[in-house]
Amino acid sequence: MDKKTTIELNFLLAGGMEGGVSEGQRSRLNEFLESSEEARSYALEIFRISAGLKKSGKAAEAFQQRAGPEDFTQKFIMNNSIGSPELLRLGRQEPEEDQDQPAECDCGEQRRRVSIPNLILAAGSAAALIFLLLWANLAPGSLPSEQVGVLSEVMDVRWAEDAENIPEKGDGVFSNSNPLTLNEGFVEIDLKSGVHLTIESPASFEVISDDQIELKYGNIYASVPKEAVGFQVTTENSKIIDLGTEFGVSQEISGDTEVHVSKGRTTFITRRFINTNNIEVLENTANRFDVSEGRILEVEFQEDKFARRIISEQNIIWRGQPIRLANTVSGGSGLNDINSKSDSIIPGTGEIASHLLLRNYGSNNAEMKDSHFEFHQVESSPFVDGVFVPNGSKGVCKVSSKGDIFEDCPPTDGRFWTYICNTQSFDVDYRGKEKQRQRDNFRIISGFSGIFIHPNAGITFDLKPFREITEEKTFRFKFSTLVSPSDSPDNGEADFWVLTDGELRYKRENVTAEMETESEEIYIDENTEFLTLVTTGGESGNGNDRCIFEEPVLIAE
Repeated sequence: MDKKTTIELNFLLAGGMEGGVSEGQRSRLNEFLESSEEARSYALEIFRISAGLKKSGKAAEAFQQRAGPEDFTQKFIMNNSIGSPELLRLGRQEPEEDQDQPAECDCGEQRRRVSIPNLILAAGSAAALIFLLLWANLAPGSLPSEQVGVLSEVMDVRWAEDAENIPEKGDGVFSNSNPLTLNEGFVEIDLKSGVHLTIESPASFEVISDDQIELKYGNIYASVPKEAVGFQVTTENSKIIDLGTEFGVSQEISGDTEVHVSKGRTTFITRRFINTNNIEVLENTANRFDVSEGRILEVEFQEDKFARRIISEQNIIWRGQPIRLANTVSGGSGLNDINSKSDSIIPGTGEIASHLLLRNYGSNNAEMKDSHFEFHQVESSPFVDGVFVPNGSKGVCKVSSKGDIFEDCPPTDGRFWTYICNTQSFDVDYRGKEKQRQRDNFRIISGFSGIFIHPNAGITFDLKPFREITEEKTFRFKFSTLVSPSDSPDNGEADFWVLTDGELRYKRENVTAEMETESEEIYIDENTEFLTLVTTGGESGNGNDRCIFEEPVLIAE
């Protein structure tokens, strides 16, 4: 068995003998013992050693609970007669077969009856002692220092002034070196094992090896690939062992520890004097070890509690929250404050405007150009690929910089009345008058914003930078569509379209302001490069059509 498998098996066995085995852990132990002869031999040796230690009633309770016919662990203990008198001799010399034997008595066949609980009781150990031995075996030791990773990213950092060597971006990270204390900012560490760590100040930590880090205090988020399963975060009173996960650990100076699991599961083991706890923390759940009470408590899972990714060049900190596409339209990253900027994008040119003034295109307007129907890249935004004015009667309607085509684009009159913008930045009247419009018309809900795309206009988002931020390949795109009432009674009808790489994924036609909001969710796979949102004027033209993609967000899978 490799080191990581041995570590996990150690804690499953210790947890079982202590009575803290969960259904999931019991199933995991069954898998180990049933599938691996080496694991069975190792477990048998642990039980043989433990049989000579103090018996624990908790062991019987642990291994008996919910035991069924398919419980391999129960069968394994029984079939190997763990704790039987023969085993308890622990190496005592057996008499040779040719030695004199007592005369047989004619008293009938007698069979020794051994109950399963007694067998298990005999196999029970002073599990706290075993745990402490395991803890000592896994604790940091005086091992030679070697490079185990690299400091891959830093942002707004200030290290402790008494630090001997101030690490910089690109520097190597070495095992068993002095603890590092981060007073301000964020850092990322990529370990040779493939583990990616994001650490948020204030924090103090020490990298023990490429599969273990000791956190003295602070917040750390770990993304662990399959090949690095078994990675550990160690604190003063706890060990968190990865079982194929993404998880965050928050360690307080008081000794309290919180574990939040975003994906997969972890084993959370705590120590307080000779008392131990051992539980499994599952996906989208969280637990806290309260030192004062000496036990693990359930707490609310917080999706955005930990910094997961940082990009210093763009001043981006991603905490797992949805990416707000409306914010990228107004010049943000989708993670910033909603009203960070009030930029808008001109559909006919791709230029950025610092105002939202309406441009009234009349029938004789000289600015109606064929060039408006081309795809215009937005060079100033890493998130917006480009914009266009849809018109199926003009032939091919390109919707991306790679030449993707909107095959079902309907014919339009080619006019657009406003720029594409974030509804929360739209602070002038619909007709460009001095009075302020009523924000309630845009149904701004719960702090989220929308993208205002007055027909006829389209915008395409490049998904590559969002994948770089989240390091996730797939997304769910959630949004709602509505036409907001205008100041004029003759509200028109409008059409909504959503495409990925030019393929139609959603349409809603002839929508009026009197209709209810419609919500939708679209899955975006790892091969999709572009997401396009389009509005057209419908059969009645585009007068007084206030089309809104409300609360459009990308949720990383």
